[in-house]
Amino acid sequence: MTLNLSNIPNGQGFRCDKTTASYFGDAADVAAGTDNGIGWLGFPVAHNPDVPGCALPMRSRITSLLHSPIPMLPHLTPVHVLSHDTGLSVWCFLVDLGPSSGLGAIEGTQGRGIDLTEGALTALGLTKAKGLYAVSYRVIPVNANPLALLTT
Repeated sequence: MTLNLSNIPNGQGFRCDKTTASYFGDAADVAAGTDNGIGWLGFPVAHNPDVPGCALPMRSRITSLLHSPIPMLPHLTPVHVLSHDTGLSVWCFLVDLGPSSGLGAIEGTQGRGIDLTEGALTALGLTKAKGLYAVSYRVIPVNANPLALLTT
């Protein structure tokens, strides 16, 4: 599966119109050893469960992400996520790389195109029990014109 990415006009970022999301970084992930609870560049995801954050499969040296269509983006880049299940949306901060090996939407990664923190799930009206979620998202560059965002 590949990510269905579209550029937003005038350099205002890109969007993914439909992908599958999973969640990451909560205390249960840390206890199970599947996540260390600390995001890319040291953001303490597990200690900030109310912060809406996300992880994108950005091109990096991680084997499963070498050919990702998503370039490396600055830490805390704003990402607008929309739940197809609830119709709710939330602005998240980019806090981690992923989904990675076995999780993402790049080759061999089972079709997931974004990971969400517990805070993002709560804001979207979703529960961890479901595990996978249909979402769309927009990545907004930190230098974007805020007025242009209102029309995309």
